[in-house]
Amino acid sequence: MTTATDLPPMPAGVGKMTIAKSFELDARAITAFAAGVDDFNPVYLDDAREGGLIAHPGMVFSWQWNSRHVPDETLPLELVRRSVHAWIDVRFDRHPREGDIITCQGKQVAVRQVRSGVLSSQRFTFRDSSGAEIAVMDTGGVTRGAALDGEDQILVEPPDLPQRSDPAAEPVWYFTFNAAPTHRSPSVLPLNRPPPPQSDPRRTPPPPSRQKPARPESRLTRCAARCSLTQ
Repeated sequence: MTTATDLPPMPAGVGKMTIAKSFELDARAITAFAAGVDDFNPVYLDDAREGGLIAHPGMVFSWQWNSRHVPDETLPLELVRRSVHAWIDVRFDRHPREGDIITCQGKQVAVRQVRSGVLSSQRFTFRDSSGAEIAVMDTGGVTRGAALDGEDQILVEPPDLPQRSDPAAEPVWYFTFNAAPTHRSPSVLPLNRPPPPQSDPRRTPPPPSRQKPARPESRLTRCAARCSLTQ
């Protein structure tokens, strides 16, 4: 088992670029993504729509994920295993549309030592075939327990978190869920094995003396599931 004191130092890598990749937005790609995330807004699915389809804004995450690799950098496996996502912010200049060819490329823009490890920040830019900017994504993660090789380096500070344009306005989308576990899940089973029957002892709830009271829904959970947009 690797402990934090055994980890190799975390390289800064500030200024390095990821491998740019381009993505063609045809009707098939747009409708398939919208259907995959259960968003049936006609602007994503009505291929007879005047002006063509609009791409779902969530598609930027698939473009970023496929453009995240730095060609001349390979982190030690011990550091990769300790990396966790911390935050993300996307700002759009316009809707991606059917017929666009989007090119995405990222850049390491900041790295700093924090109490929990090393915080790294990247900025990804999305452009159309004319070079016009469509969107910018700032994202970051923490490598837990790591020590930075050198001093903090910051080319770009992350943007402020988005705020409501009108604090009194109602959110256009709101969802609440309970993050508390309801039971102990059995071990993951192979795909070719049917799930255990309800009478399986592994699914029997613990005796009352061992049951823990359900945790109330946390305020953080409610905030994380809340989205407020301007029309």
